Amino acid sequence: LEINPWLAQAHYNRGNVYDKLGQYSQALVDYNKALEINPRYANAYNNRGNTYNELGQYNQAIADFNKALEINPGLAQAYNNRGNTYNELGQYSQALVDYNKALEINPRYADAYYNRGVVYSKLGQHNQALADYTNAIEINTRDVRAYFNKALVCEKVGRTKEAIEAYQSFIQYAPSQ
Repeated sequence: LEINPWLAQAHYNRGNVYDKLGQYSQALVDYNKALEINPRYANAYNNRGNTYNELGQYNQAIADFNKALEINPGLAQAYNNRGNTYNELGQYSQALVDYNKALEINPRYADAYYNRGVVYSKLGQHNQALADYTNAIEINTRDVRAYFNKALVCEKVGRTKEAIEAYQSFIQYAPSQ
């Protein structure tokens, strides 16, 4: 029996679309099928992990991120996403380890800077949070989340002028709805 090598990719891609639409059960069906066809599909494990995270099934999410990293230890997105799950669970030190690893692999990973900044904010480590939000903005100048969070932290630490500038950038780039 010859397997079409594009079949796993098609299921994976359709799973991504279902996930974007918030149709998580359909996304899981497709990710599962992609992994049945190609059990070494690291990105499928990573994205299925994101879907499990969206569903609040954190243990399954972590297991999928671990599997993705077992297959591809250089998959920065899996470290970032596992960090997000640890953040959801309040396991901030483990989240920081994963964000640091994602940034070690890809020093231009704006989402990892943003996510690490969120954890630093939660821990009251304002200078580190500001540095990370600033890095995220330097890499992705339209990251409205980073502008907003940077403004909040600046406001909290009395850096009013910077807070106003960050809010202005947020307003400039934020969707109108």
